[in-house]
Amino acid sequence: MTAIAAAARQGENSRSEVEGEAPQSGGAQRRIAQMTRQNPEHHSDYGTRITRTCSDCGTGISAQSVKGRCRRCAIAAMNADPAYCARRAEANRRKAQDPAYRAKLLRNLAAGNRAWRMTPEGKEALRELGRKAIERTKEPGVREKWVAGRAQAGRKRHETVMAWCPPEYRAEYRRLVSRKVLAADAKAQILAKLTPFERQLHAIRNGARLVEKPVLRSRAYNFTLGGVTSMEGL
Repeated sequence: MTAIAAAARQGENSRSEVEGEAPQSGGAQRRIAQMTRQNPEHHSDYGTRITRTCSDCGTGISAQSVKGRCRRCAIAAMNADPAYCARRAEANRRKAQDPAYRAKLLRNLAAGNRAWRMTPEGKEALRELGRKAIERTKEPGVREKWVAGRAQAGRKRHETVMAWCPPEYRAEYRRLVSRKVLAADAKAQILAKLTPFERQLHAIRNGARLVEKPVLRSRAYNFTLGGVTSMEGL
């Protein structure tokens, strides 16, 4: 038995210091697994003897396998189980409610998307999408519908961006901006012209709700913060 196999049998993750080699990487472990599938009698560096086969595909597996399946067939069996899929979906929904996890997931997706766009396959896929989009614009009525949709989207965005400004003051705001006044300064000038009533009215137009004004005067309660007390003479 080599020093590497002896260290692996003892549960160590690194190879023998005598050999002076680095721990096995994921690629090395995958190569060992591939060799094991190709030769059921193969002895890996971990000293595992293939003594039986997968119940689904016949691939050689070790005696430590609990389900009696290889990794690929075990994953396929779990994905085919509706109860397992439901539990996994519920767990993913709970994790997605965590803002930190959701932000990390979005960052990973964005990084993966950027990396994919730089690959030859990603660039060709984007070119194909562009060619299909150009072909669709040549169909009757598609371009007119697209132009109308863009105009509607522009109006909605304008209403969203200018929601702070009452409609009767928007012309004044555009005039100030056209005179090279900074947008923040123009907004401050418009808001300074509004009376408190106009601000409240504009807020109501934008969906604000009227709430009852709290009553701050004292009332004849028969208790205090210190406990029940006599209210005689009040």
